[in-house]
Amino acid sequence: MIQATQVRKGMYIKHDGDLYRVVSTEHVTPGKGRGMVQAKIRQIKSGAIMDHRFRSGDRVDRVVLDETEMEYLYQDGDTYHFMNGETYEQIGLSAETLGDAVPYLLPNIKLEVQFWEGQPIGCLLYTSPSPRDQRPNLVCRRLREKRGGGGGGGG
Repeated sequence: MIQATQVRKGMYIKHDGDLYRVVSTEHVTPGKGRGMVQAKIRQIKSGAIMDHRFRSGDRVDRVVLDETEMEYLYQDGDTYHFMNGETYEQIGLSAETLGDAVPYLLPNIKLEVQFWEGQPIGCLLYTSPSPRDQRPNLVCRRLREKRGGGGGGGG
């Protein structure tokens, strides 16, 4: 468990028995009294977003997810298909589950798919080369494609 003041955007927490992803946090200190953390959290099961205030002394149950490296294969409607390179198992994730990652998905790119209790709930994009296998910087690669070229000389 962590203190409420340590809750950050992108963390997964267990609150009232359900799994939530922290969408945003703001530390609020009223004129009188103790500070608090105003957090927007998204329930993983329903996708509903709610505001919750944690007192600065509250303890929050941080959840650690299982991560598996998978390769993005293709899109079929609103479903994005991934394959585990070791077991060749394939899964499909919705655009809603992938969230901000959707515009950056390129065929054959490898990324970490996050699992909670055996169910895929999201993915992690790499924003810098991985020391494991020197993956390209996914975000920079996508920006180069949008600009229409490899090197410098934009226009």
